[in-house]
Amino acid sequence: MAAKIIRKEGKKLIIELTVDLEDSMLDSKEAIQPVVNEAGSLATEEALEFMHN
Repeated sequence: MAAKIIRKEGKKLIIELTVDLEDSMLDSKEAIQPVVNEAGSLATEEALEFMHN
């Protein structure tokens, strides 16, 4: 998993991302996007859980 929740502080989430940068900007962008999407999914799951409590 390239994105993970490090800790929660009240209503805040601290999420760590790990991205392998590539030799070209286009390849780096393509490596970054799925990691950012994964972080968004984690945050959304936590938000849904927060709303149900």
